[in-house]
Amino acid sequence: QAYACAFSLPVTTLMTGAAYPAAERVRPVRESGNLCYFGNIRCNRYLPLAEVGRELDRINEETGSSHRLNIYTAEQEPQILKSFDGIRSVRLCGFLSGDELEQAMDAADLLLHVEAFDEASMDFTRHSVSTKIADALARGIPLVAYGPGSLSSMRHLQRNGCALLASSREQLGQVLRSAFEDPALCCRTAEKGLAAAAAFHDKQKNTAVLRRILEDASRKA
Repeated sequence: QAYACAFSLPVTTLMTGAAYPAAERVRPVRESGNLCYFGNIRCNRYLPLAEVGRELDRINEETGSSHRLNIYTAEQEPQILKSFDGIRSVRLCGFLSGDELEQAMDAADLLLHVEAFDEASMDFTRHSVSTKIADALARGIPLVAYGPGSLSSMRHLQRNGCALLASSREQLGQVLRSAFEDPALCCRTAEKGLAAAAAFHDKQKNTAVLRRILEDASRKA
């Protein structure tokens, strides 16, 4: 919508294709103690990640549970990593790729996507949808998302009902509790995730659409 308005031209949105083939079915929902985040924590994403960790600490204290947030990232900046000091539920697991990344994603009970709430970060990510969202939706594992509701990534997930969404700090605790305590909701969310992956994040389909758009534009030119 934004680009169509700016350039006064017809626009087709093509989402990033998932890096791996989509799962054939939703994986049976397990006891959700293992929340996993994969990828870059810059663009101030480390701030909402720390908030999720602190909320997990509170839930663990109140319920006697042992939920964890495993963060797989190549980040080495001490000032950024310091944000997680004292958060007992957070585990910094380092960067993975290839088969190791696939295995770690499959071992997750819940997958997590976050976006920062400050204006500069929101302006930078406003019209983008993270590549990790495509990969997460294709796994057949429930996705939890925490970030401003105005961003394209969050709007994409909300439109398709394919994530448990918290768009404010006040909503975060209840959304996390639902993710841990409501397996039926998690199963429905993961099913919608697979449907969204098939509709929007199929690499071969999107490649064919892009080819058709370029061929049509070439003929018209």
